[in-house]
Amino acid sequence: MRTMVRLTHTWPFVGRDDELRAATEALGTSESGGVLFTGSTGTGKSRIAAEFLNLCAGEGLRTEWVVATAVSREVPLGALAPLLARGALMPDQHVGRAPAGCGLVLLVDDIHLLDQASRRLLTPLVLAGQIRLIGTTNSAQRDGDRAARSLRLTAIAVEPLLQEHVTTLLEEALRGPVERSTALHLYRVSKGRPLHLRELTLDAVQHGHLVQDAGVWRLSGPLHPSAKLAALVRRELTRLNERQRAALEDLALCGSVPTSELSDCTRGALESAGLVDVQGRHYVLADECQALVLRSSASLQAGRRILLARAERTEQAGPLDGQMLLQTTLWRVQAGEMVSPQRLLGAIEQARAVHDFPSGLILARALERVRRDCQTYLLLGEFGYECGQHREAQAALAQAQKLAISDEDWLAGIVLRTRALAHGMLRTNKALEVSRAALNAASTTAATEVLLANEAALLCFAGDVRGAGLLLESLHSPTSEAAETIAATPRVYWLSESGRTAEALRVARIRHPKHEANGQWGALVHPAGLQGVRARTVADAGRLNEAITMGRAAHDLAVNSKASTEQIWTGLHLGYICYLRGELQESQAWFSGAVALSREQEYAYGLWAGYGGRALTAALFGDTETARACSAQLAEHGSSAWRRPEEQLCRAWILASEGHLTKARQALQSGARLARRLGLLVTESHLLFDVARLGAPQAVTQRLQELAQTTDNPFVSLRAAAARSLLAPDGDELTKLGDTFQEFGSLLVAAEMFTVAAAALRSEGAARRAAERRAQAQDLLTRCAGIYTPAILLYGPKARLTPRELEIALLAAAGPRNTDIAEQLGLSARTVGNHLQHVYTKTGIGDRTLLRSALSEAVRAA
Repeated sequence: MRTMVRLTHTWPFVGRDDELRAATEALGTSESGGVLFTGSTGTGKSRIAAEFLNLCAGEGLRTEWVVATAVSREVPLGALAPLLARGALMPDQHVGRAPAGCGLVLLVDDIHLLDQASRRLLTPLVLAGQIRLIGTTNSAQRDGDRAARSLRLTAIAVEPLLQEHVTTLLEEALRGPVERSTALHLYRVSKGRPLHLRELTLDAVQHGHLVQDAGVWRLSGPLHPSAKLAALVRRELTRLNERQRAALEDLALCGSVPTSELSDCTRGALESAGLVDVQGRHYVLADECQALVLRSSASLQAGRRILLARAERTEQAGPLDGQMLLQTTLWRVQAGEMVSPQRLLGAIEQARAVHDFPSGLILARALERVRRDCQTYLLLGEFGYECGQHREAQAALAQAQKLAISDEDWLAGIVLRTRALAHGMLRTNKALEVSRAALNAASTTAATEVLLANEAALLCFAGDVRGAGLLLESLHSPTSEAAETIAATPRVYWLSESGRTAEALRVARIRHPKHEANGQWGALVHPAGLQGVRARTVADAGRLNEAITMGRAAHDLAVNSKASTEQIWTGLHLGYICYLRGELQESQAWFSGAVALSREQEYAYGLWAGYGGRALTAALFGDTETARACSAQLAEHGSSAWRRPEEQLCRAWILASEGHLTKARQALQSGARLARRLGLLVTESHLLFDVARLGAPQAVTQRLQELAQTTDNPFVSLRAAAARSLLAPDGDELTKLGDTFQEFGSLLVAAEMFTVAAAALRSEGAARRAAERRAQAQDLLTRCAGIYTPAILLYGPKARLTPRELEIALLAAAGPRNTDIAEQLGLSARTVGNHLQHVYTKTGIGDRTLLRSALSEAVRAA
């Protein structure tokens, strides 16, 4: 569901601690007459000055604020007139030169516009220490520098915000998580300038292009400059002459201009003003906001004329390399010109080589207008899939199958179509049916290898790693480069899940240089996809800190190349990695972002996996209602032919959040059996360890030990050791396990280990060490947004509950009567009542509705 809101609250103030600290230090010295905040337009100088003025007022200092303008500059004492009229500039007679006792702190916004009379009045008061001045000025204004020298102001440079601060600002302003690609795009366009960011954000919200979808804010349309931002940019450009402005318009529409094409005068003016950047032998606009304004101002006819003129000048300058062939062909297509099929195909090959999928789709659509053959429709299917246009891709691939003549085109159509069936529609059985039918019809070794690799990829996707492994072992050294390319990702997944971790990591590190030159086959494996799979493999090996960095880099790569499908996949990988780390808020944001993008593109796998992740994280937060709603969506977007162990993981934690610990453990064990049957050994260890975390280590310790002995996965071994320790808790051993989980980056499980260690140490009489472990656990839980899992609740209170008492307490907290609980657990109502009485005695409460909060509070207080 999409939500639009009106942003009426005050825009947040973030990322300026260093500037405020520097200003405080400057104002505290007798040598300084005050501070001068200086920076370029939009960096937030006035906001920092206002916040600093408020800090001064909070310290008990008298404060005033004036704004100097071009109009007030023409009037002697114009800016200060309101203060003079009410005697606000009269110094306090008892105040000396001590900074803390200055008579007045005066903020002068745009101090470079202050008239001479006002300066002459203020100078002796500032130099005498009776007034401390806070000024703001544009860094391009020389008058500001002169004011700083004459008034002994300490200059403080105000730079644009860092990317991380932009994300924080957006999330505080929008009051919710923001999709990473959206935050990154807004950062790049605004260049971190708070004013530009605010105007872009408000305009996008107002026009429905920035919406809250699946709980996450994301852009669903292009950015446009607001009227205020457009006026600001146009005012900045008024100092340019006609030739300089024409050069900027050319850059805005075409993206780049050769440096040799501009006159020395124009180059010098644009460079000195900071309006262009040099990339190789070309200029590009330094400010995307200016590009937005210039593009929106250009008429359709003017835009077409500029694009065609740029293409002709570039073509006349000499032979075109691949990148310029792509660029000039795009300009002609965007100008509405018919382009020859040969040229379009050459440009499409370049788009494929650099993974520029949006440009490839534009050119493939143009190709369809002049040539309708199998190759054209394969290209439409390929680029449509990557850009998230799945309906268009399916229709194009169906047409390609009808028109296929060569074996290579036929094979490419099979691979693309089955991938779209499996990923885009979750029709895995149908995809396997199509692939196997093609395999039976294959007449060459190369075709057989490609189709075997394709079937292995489909089986891996369905979770049948055992079946995929048999095929991949037969393809150990394929003669076909296409087969090698298709098998790359499933091979890493198979090795990883089979517990051959070192081998999986080695294969994942291998670069595939042939992919770039391998035509349509190389395009099937996007670099972001390979990097995302590697991040997932590293995470499953317990290197979660490394995995999160790697996963973010993969996602950024997908965003930069506008590969929508890879954005979904890398987002899902990051959601999973954050879940393993215990960073559930970030995990939920990643899963929600994947759901929103998948819904927009009707991408079935993204919806299934994204809703599963949202259900899992909501359950761990104790938000049962959201968890159940997402679980229903999970079931809706799956099918009877699509069953994976992850569904049981989600179901188990939803049951646990409702207090059904026995049923939760049963669901986990059911999922573990399925994982074992499919060869998903690492996933099996994950599910079994959660059984131990939910209070039944005795049921899984033996199998976890077997997995640890048959795999080289450090995470599996650590899980086995932790489950074994939970059977007979030892404080020192559990402390070591907690330290190891924390080193791995698994913060929530580390908190559980420290909590159990504290309980064990308390029972051993080591009260001080127990308190240290509790403090460690509480610190980690704070980093995990205060999540309290059953393991925390079980061992956290000072008076430890038994597993059965905890289960009955959690069930009772949900509201059912003792007789209902007894029926669910196969106990008598009297037994349930006795257990509850023990719980009430240990927790010190007598109201079942307060049980969950009382248990959590006991953990905090313990």
